[in-house]
Order: sequence, then C-alpha cells, then structure tokens
Amino acid sequence: MKKIMFNSIADQPKLNMAIEKYECFNNGESPYLVMSTNTSKLICAYMLREIPTENLGVLCRYGGNKVLIDDELENGIIEIR
Repeated sequence: MKKIMFNSIADQPKLNMAIEKYECFNNGESPYLVMSTNTSKLICAYMLREIPTENLGVLCRYGGNKVLIDDELENGIIEIR
C-alpha cells in the first residue's frame, strides 16, 4: 500500500505514476484507490464519471481504477491498494 497527496489537478501525474508502479510490481493488477469523501469528490469532478454509490462504496473510476471511500483518511491522502 502506498499513500500519496492529491490536492489539485496538478497532482494528477504523480497519481498516474504511482498507479503505473503498482501495476508494474503487481503483474498488471489494477489497484483500488482509497480516499476520504472530500478527496473522492475532487477526483470524481476531474473524471466526470460517477457511478451509483450503492455499488459497494465505489463512487467513480479513475483511469479504470475503482475509487473507494474511507473517511478515516485525511483529506488529500490517497491509498493505492
């Protein structure tokens, strides 16, 4: 699991690189992106792709990766699992 900060669209390349590294080290397996509700709203707003919230806590997808909610995380922190 890796944690990164995401505060604005300027952090998108950093997030994309972390996802690529995860996939490389995990035989192409796509990670889950776990974050607080506020951070997920920021991510989903950039992606403009929302899916039903009753789908096991998945709010949207970022680059094909599921975005999951854990409000115990601080705002701006994304865990890649």
